[in-house]
Amino acid sequence: MNAESIIDALGSHLEALRSVANWGVLLALAVWWASVRQQDEIELGPLKVRRSDAMPIAAAGYFLANVGVLVLFARIDSLLRLLPDDSFVEGYSKLATGSWLMNPYAMLGPGFVAQISCAASIGLLICSWWACFSSLALMTPNRSFARAVVWWAPGLSYLFGLASLGLLYRTYLLNKERLGRLAPTLMQDFHVTAIWRWVGIGVGMVAGFVVFVFAWRWRRKYQSDGRESVQVRSAG
Repeated sequence: MNAESIIDALGSHLEALRSVANWGVLLALAVWWASVRQQDEIELGPLKVRRSDAMPIAAAGYFLANVGVLVLFARIDSLLRLLPDDSFVEGYSKLATGSWLMNPYAMLGPGFVAQISCAASIGLLICSWWACFSSLALMTPNRSFARAVVWWAPGLSYLFGLASLGLLYRTYLLNKERLGRLAPTLMQDFHVTAIWRWVGIGVGMVAGFVVFVFAWRWRRKYQSDGRESVQVRSAG
């Protein structure tokens, strides 16, 4: 396997990550929008699905998407390890300069704005996971099932998140070791970016949990408003 093919594969795997993540975010936004407008149906392009019917489909979709993300992270790590020393910096640059807004490998230089941008990338990725799991609580009108979602969704989200961070950290150690040998100047920028990236991870976790709590409170308000509307109609 030649280095050019490996570098091309790195780019295609990053694009696959983009597609999976964007799909999850778009579905979550559709659910949130339906909730804000207090609609019982969720519109997904030409399809209209009742919120309660969409819940198991979305839950399975999110689960498979997270498994797919883990596999893609593992493959990217494996591809980087296949690169010979004379092509490693080029392969790393392919990942680091990808245009995807939530690119967890982003590294755009030593400038302050560049560092914040890279931190925001991984922070937004983590927050998007929470937005996806939060949308599950908004899909079902059943209180007991929604309460169950509140208990297992955060744990499952953190499980996938920690597994993904573990794979990203494994890749980070690889990049740190090889860039330290092959490109000392680039390694200095890499080190500063890594510090800000941990800040982004922390902020993303906190912001994501806030999103989840907001979703749960909004669902309770929506359900309460729905019961009041039914009572008014019955009284009339």
